[in-house]
Amino acid sequence: MTRADAPEILNEAIPLYLGYGFLAEPEPDLTRVADHFGGEEAWRLRPSLEALISEVDHIRPKLDAQTAEANDDWVMSFIRAEFPFLDETGRGALAWFWQSRNT
Repeated sequence: MTRADAPEILNEAIPLYLGYGFLAEPEPDLTRVADHFGGEEAWRLRPSLEALISEVDHIRPKLDAQTAEANDDWVMSFIRAEFPFLDETGRGALAWFWQSRNT
């Protein structure tokens, strides 16, 4: 496992990459990750970040959910199960990304 693949690094990088907590809508940008970790580390993180985003982007809404809130809860449970190595901030950033695409 490289430093770039370490969960604690991904937990910091995912919110930066998406703009979670400081942008109104997710906007993936590797520059923010490079500004924080350095360019070389950002390039090592890039494949992991893109893979996580792609995986989340392919989650389909639960068709039998009664409300958007129920769907959001279901997605957060799914993300928690799929990515147990991420902390609440990392999972929250991924859920925020999903919600922006599916609500």
